[in-house]
Amino acid sequence: MATRLKAKYLLWVTSKQGTAPYFQRVYPKHVAAIMRETGRDIKVTKRLPVHMDASDVEIIQALDKCNRDFEQSIKAYVDPNNRKALHEHEVLKTAIALLQMHGLKPGDGSYENAAALADLEDKLRESMNGDQMIDGDVGLKVQELLVDGTEDDSIVDVTLSEAFTMYIQAKPNPKYERVLNRFLDDVGNRMVNQSMNRHLHDWVHKQLETRGVKTVEKDAALVRAAMNYAIKANGLAVVIHKPAMPKADVKSRPVLSRDELKKLFALDMEPWERQCLVASLTMGAINSELMKMKTDDLNGNLLLKCGEKTEQRYRHVPVPFLDRWREIRVGETRVRDRLTALIKQVNPDASPYSLRHSAEHYMTISKVSETDRAAIMGWANKGRFHQYGEAGKHNDERLTPLVEVMHETWDWLFR
Repeated sequence: MATRLKAKYLLWVTSKQGTAPYFQRVYPKHVAAIMRETGRDIKVTKRLPVHMDASDVEIIQALDKCNRDFEQSIKAYVDPNNRKALHEHEVLKTAIALLQMHGLKPGDGSYENAAALADLEDKLRESMNGDQMIDGDVGLKVQELLVDGTEDDSIVDVTLSEAFTMYIQAKPNPKYERVLNRFLDDVGNRMVNQSMNRHLHDWVHKQLETRGVKTVEKDAALVRAAMNYAIKANGLAVVIHKPAMPKADVKSRPVLSRDELKKLFALDMEPWERQCLVASLTMGAINSELMKMKTDDLNGNLLLKCGEKTEQRYRHVPVPFLDRWREIRVGETRVRDRLTALIKQVNPDASPYSLRHSAEHYMTISKVSETDRAAIMGWANKGRFHQYGEAGKHNDERLTPLVEVMHETWDWLFR
């Protein structure tokens, strides 16, 4: 057994997919305290973006980048101006809440006589004494708001974490939450104001170093949507602009030739790998969909293909080239790595997604109709006789002809 690389902040994690290198680092004490208060982990643990068989040099380079990203992410909590702004925000928010608890608004004390004002201040002081979390700054702010406040003081700004929490509560989605948490981890908690445009711009360009333009563009759009949701909900005078994006380098996905496909399926591989390649080619299934297929989904030759966005995108597709669907006992990363490795043995420029383009090519030359292609592959078709997701639903009268379509397109490969 080869000796594994040892380095500061490098952690080796073993799972059913194998042993992979991870980055793990604990936040400094004062930052960790903030993380605890907001219900977040006090340490960062994430897989290094390298293959499981990466060289020591590749691992060290990835580890170095993670350390630089970590240092950047805690700047928000080290910056005295940002820490002061967050503290003042919490003080104002708590003071406003105390006034509201007594049915008061900023400036209400200015209309009272001295005796009534003293009585109000006593009641507020009693409330503050009963809460150990209320500090002197809040007491001073309550007094200031009560006497000298205006209705504009009732407009409370929001922090990034508050904005993201509001958005996820309104539109719960695990994928959205992962993207927003990644942005928050990278940028740090800050006030949502015009300066967020600079932080979003910097984050986008850092993401573009390792990720595709279209992917980063989608994530940035979600971050903007979450901030704008909170901005509108709180009536704030903040505008978050769409960051400038470079033109996407559109690469043509290669279509595997007949010889390449024959070589691919002639390779030595595990049964689960073969079934995934069959489904990826004949159904256009992507990795996340492969992982959701169950052993009992294959009924005769009808296999359930899982969608991800709406219930209408769950559909049945005939797959007459599999006798059964075997449980996949590895994770999605391992599936992607193995399918990629197999495909690149026959075409170094191809990837698992190339199989979708190959499917479109071979169904087209087999004269498969646009509606049938949409039903099989899950592509949108706005024509009169087809609605997205409808044609592929479990309907024997609709599905039976698709079995013949499959044979016409793929018998040369599988029979």
